Amino acid sequence: MSVTSQIDITDMCPHTITVQENNAVMDGKGGMPDNWSDKYTGVVSRVRPASAREQAEWGGLPAILTHIVYVANGALVIEEKNRVVFGTRIFDVLGSRNMDELDNFLTLNVREIR
Repeated sequence: MSVTSQIDITDMCPHTITVQENNAVMDGKGGMPDNWSDKYTGVVSRVRPASAREQAEWGGLPAILTHIVYVANGALVIEEKNRVVFGTRIFDVLGSRNMDELDNFLTLNVREIR
């Protein structure tokens, strides 16, 4: 008999984010300017700064990894080509992990765009 436990991290997620995807389109002049659109809105999450240890694990360059975002819905498809909008702040997604492989929650490694 297999037991599947459900993890609910919603109570630990006081923030709301928007996940965007870039649907770049040809501008008719040979370029493809960014064309960001909302992929998911109202995503329950927790945004926190990355620790010095977490930054060191990314090669010791603080500019690479700046924050960790926990997403309370692990069934969402969030990829490196996406970005996160948190208030007026924007973060590039560096990686996404389905932590328990049961779609309970995601952990995103992100870099704040300054």
